[in-house]
Amino acid sequence: MTVRCKLKESAILMAAVSAAFPAAAAQSTAQAGRVDFATTGVSARGSDGRSRALAKGAEVFPGDTIQTADEGRAQLRFTDGGQISLQPRSEFRIANYRFAGQADGSESAVFNLIRGGLRTITGLVGSRDRKSYQLRTQVATIGIRGTQFSVSYGNSISFTATEGAVEACNAAGCLTATLGETIFVRDENSRPTLISRKVDLPPAPLPAPQFDFASTEQRTAENRLQVLPSPSAPL
Repeated sequence: MTVRCKLKESAILMAAVSAAFPAAAAQSTAQAGRVDFATTGVSARGSDGRSRALAKGAEVFPGDTIQTADEGRAQLRFTDGGQISLQPRSEFRIANYRFAGQADGSESAVFNLIRGGLRTITGLVGSRDRKSYQLRTQVATIGIRGTQFSVSYGNSISFTATEGAVEACNAAGCLTATLGETIFVRDENSRPTLISRKVDLPPAPLPAPQFDFASTEQRTAENRLQVLPSPSAPL
């Protein structure tokens, strides 16, 4: 599945990213992001096959596969300002990630949702070129023309655009959903369809804001990064 995003207010978000990840703003690093929140039962398996427990403040890297247990939840903040909140019983891989501190055309974020659910606010990767941001599963390719969405994936997949629009493509065709609409894809050979049932994933409890900003606009950007808003009202 491929997710492409277009970010609004990228200049404000860049200020928030620089404060949260000062080293990332100056140079490209191997680090993809860090853990803002994690319960027990959250782990990462690196590209070398070694597993490690994840707790608040832990770094995550390209090649990591993050897993949450039956009651496990985690929120990841990436160096471009993007956030991903993982639901229980989820498996999520950072297939490729590159960000040099600004959207200059060299950035890339490729994620695999292997199972489970997530909610996300996208960051600066994809603000210049939507093709540089991808979220993949075996079922479909999704292009995001907004910045927020929720995904539930098992054998089939459902996802709701909570800001902007969402496009799903697979071998059977493409379909776009606008704000509040949900796309369902039964399998990789079935055409995406609109359904009325929304993906309603509860947010993880988040820590208090950690950074102070000089202006109201920057504080607004921080709040947007710090809290993943709830999806559209449940059925």
